[in-house]
This record gives sequence, structure tokens and C-alpha cells, in this order.
Amino acid sequence: MTTTRAPAVERLRHLPASERRAELESMVTEQFRAVLLIPDDEPVPLHESLFALGMSSVLIGEVQHRLSDLLGQNLHSSVLFNSCTVAQVIDYLTTDVLPDMFPQSASPPTALPPAMTRVLWDNVLHEMGAGAA
Repeated sequence: MTTTRAPAVERLRHLPASERRAELESMVTEQFRAVLLIPDDEPVPLHESLFALGMSSVLIGEVQHRLSDLLGQNLHSSVLFNSCTVAQVIDYLTTDVLPDMFPQSASPPTALPPAMTRVLWDNVLHEMGAGAA
């Protein structure tokens, strides 16, 4: 359980759970924006390789320090080397660093069996045809 009292974490804690990920994403992208010198009017690509964005080991260390200060927790730079995109860094933070702030669902939704899916689609199509007639 996270016991951090960093202002950024406290700000997240006071947001509804549905708004926390977007706020964390904003905080994290601002750190990458500052290190990579990305202008405010350009989006930070979340799914591009950090190295394709111009990250070097020195810059990864800078982001690591910034995120550690922001969240009040010591993050290891190896995590940033292993997380190849900004989106993966955010996923790591939500699942491993701040898990109590971002509860994961107990299990993913299960898909309906194909036969059941076909029955549902047949019913929808039949009702659409009946409504059109």
C-alpha cells in the first residue's frame, strides 16, 4: 500500500477514481515533455519508442529523477529502460507503484461463446427487421 504524501499523489488521491489515470498521464507526459523539449502545442506520443523520441540513458536518468520526485518514491531507471513507451511507463506506475490508487479489476470480462453471440446478433437483426417493417 502506498504511504506517499507527495503533493502529486495527494492530488490523485482526491480525484474520483475515474479521473486519476488521465491526471497521472498528464503529470507523466509533462515530465517527458520537459526532458525531451517537446513544445506545449505538440502532443507527447504515448506509444512511440522512447528511443525513437530521442531518449538517451542520460535523459532516462533525468526522467527517473523527475518521476521519483513527483511521486515521492524511488523509481529505478531500469524500469524506464524496460518500459519502451510513455504508455508503458504509465501502466507500470498504475500497477506497480501506485496500485492502491488504481485498483485493477479482479478478472477481465469474459467473452460470450460464439454460439451465444450468434443468437444475440440474430435477435438484434430480427428486431431491427421487425421495427423497419
